[in-house]
Amino acid sequence: MDAADQGLATKAARIQAMRARLSALDPDQSRLFAATAAAASDTQSNALDELTEAIESRCVAMGFYRESRPRAFLAHEAVCRDARLPGVFPYGAEAAAVSASAAILYENEALVAGHGVRSALLAPVVAILGPERYWTVPEAG
Repeated sequence: MDAADQGLATKAARIQAMRARLSALDPDQSRLFAATAAAASDTQSNALDELTEAIESRCVAMGFYRESRPRAFLAHEAVCRDARLPGVFPYGAEAAAVSASAAILYENEALVAGHGVRSALLAPVVAILGPERYWTVPEAG
């Protein structure tokens, strides 16, 4: 992911677009996303640990993120809420959706943890939806 990808849309817009597109996958795409998420689960777990360490190293309260990134934080909370509801995201891929959302919300911290951390957290979603720069572009048709 290059800097141009990240600068094209706000964090909130990217999270909302990801949420909408993942919840509208057709059955074949849903199966592929679930399989991709399952294959990446160990890598994502390790990357999530590294992201958590990077966030904690800043020594700021969660309220800081809620106040400094309010729309993105609300969008991330919506993804987390949807992940707990059956049928919104493909079964087995809910954690991948939440991890990708966290990578966007905390992208500064993820990049501090290492470019590979952010990429690992986004990989299953990027495999299904394509590069982030296209998520907020209206689909043709």
